[in-house]
Amino acid sequence: MIIGEITSVYGIRVKGRFYEKLPPYMVKNSNVFLGPKINSYVKTNVGLVSVVCQITGEEVSVNDKNQKILELNVIGSIEKGLFSQGLRYLPLVGAKIRLFTEDDYKSLFVSNDSMNLNIGNDLFEPTRKISIDLNSVIPTHIGIFGNTGSGKSNTLTKILQEYLNIIEDKRINSKIAQTLLFDLNNEYGDNAITNLQNKEVIKLTTQTQSKKRIPIDYSKLSEDQLGVLLNATKKTQMPIIKRALRNMKGEFDSEQKINSIRWAIINCQKNAIYTIRNELYKYIMGLEDFQFISGRSNSFIDKSNTTVDFDNKKHFDFINDIEHQSLEKIKVIEPKTWLERFEFELIYSVFQYATHGNNLEFVKPLITRLKNRIKDFNKIFNESENEITSLSQKNIVVIQLGQVNQEIRELVPSIISDLIFDSMRKNDRSKGIKQIRNIVIDEAHNILKPSKESNDIASNSVEVFEKIIKEGRKYGVFLIISSQRPSDISETITSQLHNYFIHKLVNKNDIKHIEKTVSFMDKRQIDMLSVLGPGECIISGTGFIFPMFAKIKIVDEVNEPLSRNVKLLGDEGIFSNKESKKIENKAFDPF
Repeated sequence: MIIGEITSVYGIRVKGRFYEKLPPYMVKNSNVFLGPKINSYVKTNVGLVSVVCQITGEEVSVNDKNQKILELNVIGSIEKGLFSQGLRYLPLVGAKIRLFTEDDYKSLFVSNDSMNLNIGNDLFEPTRKISIDLNSVIPTHIGIFGNTGSGKSNTLTKILQEYLNIIEDKRINSKIAQTLLFDLNNEYGDNAITNLQNKEVIKLTTQTQSKKRIPIDYSKLSEDQLGVLLNATKKTQMPIIKRALRNMKGEFDSEQKINSIRWAIINCQKNAIYTIRNELYKYIMGLEDFQFISGRSNSFIDKSNTTVDFDNKKHFDFINDIEHQSLEKIKVIEPKTWLERFEFELIYSVFQYATHGNNLEFVKPLITRLKNRIKDFNKIFNESENEITSLSQKNIVVIQLGQVNQEIRELVPSIISDLIFDSMRKNDRSKGIKQIRNIVIDEAHNILKPSKESNDIASNSVEVFEKIIKEGRKYGVFLIISSQRPSDISETITSQLHNYFIHKLVNKNDIKHIEKTVSFMDKRQIDMLSVLGPGECIISGTGFIFPMFAKIKIVDEVNEPLSRNVKLLGDEGIFSNKESKKIENKAFDPF
């Protein structure tokens, strides 16, 4: 349907005019056409090719106030039913401007070659559904950003829900496709995203032992991963961890360790002996018999209160003919699990470090952190030899971190993600990638802060995810991050995302960050971020021909995450009579 003509062309700056004022909807030959408006699409022909333009502005003609002038941007062309982005063709002055047909819209928005995710409707043409290509979005890194209440949680839920529906329809095994969601605020439990029977929810807590724990094979942890877990310093504490791991590669030699301990006693290595006596009392027996004499470097008192002094000759005799009863009573019990063995070997490595006359001041904090970590790990991890890439038989696993301490909240996502990445990297890729893992981080600004603004644990966590976002695509590992503060996330991560769903952003730093790191949006679209309404977003990235404005469909109430805004009035409001009576019947507790 012809509505006007092109009046000027200056490169990509194109202007046209309407023949007449047009209503919002028009009917021709029983076909309904949407009237042109800002951000809608029109076309003009160059031979057999249709040049696609987007209306970006409108003004009244200076010469004729009844005539409207259009400002157009060329975004591509349609040739033989296929859309191509770019400036291969430009409009001609005098060419007719036509409204888009249904087939034209299909060329722009619908891929006939793959499954699609139906996520909502066009913001400016509400009758037009928006479907996104599964192949162009799910196997990519995705960012979902927006202020609190802007609808980003609903968008994340909708994308994952549509994806899981396709997986369920095709009966895809969890070993082939699995999504792992790190839920920092415990919003995605129960029936959020999908019904509870279709997913695995692991609710972690460091207050007591978690009912469900994460299966983990500690032996698969690398030196660097253990260093992250223990927040070890590189120069003084990492060598201790490396020595402990070297010791673990061999058989547990109790006799050798006993002889080393006897040697340390004979040489009056007080700090070394006190360290293992206090920290390894579960595994080493008999050290409680000894007390070193203050001020005498070559003497100790055994359990019988006998003072033993050594000179060089007695050293020689004693080591070669150990008959002292107290020394003979020293026993070493072999640890049973990998984690217990690592605890033993690390503290024993500190003991060895001390026997060489080194100052323990810089390495003893490592023992304290290890003890604290083991307490927390036993509450959230279950030692297992199963592959970390399949945490469950379900296609989606939600790990809730709302009741763990801050350090564990920062550690768990990075360690589990790193193990998954390492496991996927070992797969045979000679015949292509046969598995996919999508790692979802909700409230990502809490754990993906730039290194210069983070503590050591958070900094190491960021390095893990920066590695995944740089190399994960090669091995079938992809990130989906959701955040209300994109400016608090490492630029290395946000700049290397493939696709973006950006809701309303008001903070200037956030908008500036998006403008700096997202190369798929122009200034006009960036300027609209602050005026978007709830549920409205700009979709942009490698999976889309050009940025789209969308109204994301609200998921069914039963599948909503626990992220609703507080409602005061109405049937479900906290000021309603029904809710007030419930509270009145309870004793007041300000805490």
